[in-house]
Amino acid sequence: MDNTATPHVLIVPYPAQGHINPMHQFAKRLVNKGVKATLAITKFISKSMHAETGKIGVEVISDGYDDGGFFAAESPDAYLSRFKTVGSETLTEVIKKQESSGYPVSCVIYDSFCGWALDVAHGFGIQGGSFFTQCCAVNNIYYKCHEGLLDSPESYASADPTLPISIPGLPPLTTRDLQSLISVPGYYGAYFDMHLNQFLNLKNADWIFVNTYKELAGS
Repeated sequence: MDNTATPHVLIVPYPAQGHINPMHQFAKRLVNKGVKATLAITKFISKSMHAETGKIGVEVISDGYDDGGFFAAESPDAYLSRFKTVGSETLTEVIKKQESSGYPVSCVIYDSFCGWALDVAHGFGIQGGSFFTQCCAVNNIYYKCHEGLLDSPESYASADPTLPISIPGLPPLTTRDLQSLISVPGYYGAYFDMHLNQFLNLKNADWIFVNTYKELAGS
């Protein structure tokens, strides 16, 4: 049975607190609009996910650590590297499975931490959209840091915490307002890189979604 008339969105959340629920809620909104939505969650997360998915489909991919998830990895760097490799392979299998079942994927919406999912989608000729679970202001700071448009994190760490910092697009801030990933350089290592690497292939995304609302990002 071919169901190409119904758009089918495959949603790939990053398997961590604060990332799954926003994309789950997004999937609910798509379903309410008559779109078929499928969540692609890791095997480890699937063991502990008790939320009612209703009309939302669920497929399982792997992060390479099926028995323990992130905490089973040797290091954050090891987890991210293996998730990219194994996640890409198993996401490919899910897309092929949906194609053969008569519900081909129309597009892939992926957590911005999973930029590799865009490469997988485009490999099938499927469009992809990056979903940022953090608000616009936070993303703005990380983006400018990624592009080299801000001073080095080291300079913020040694700055007077009471002096204002000017960041284009944002009201005056102090170092106390900055994310600790930036204001405490070197301490978070792989996490800092992960937040900046959200933007590596963003220019290739067909859409960009941000988990925010007008009143929050009005300024």
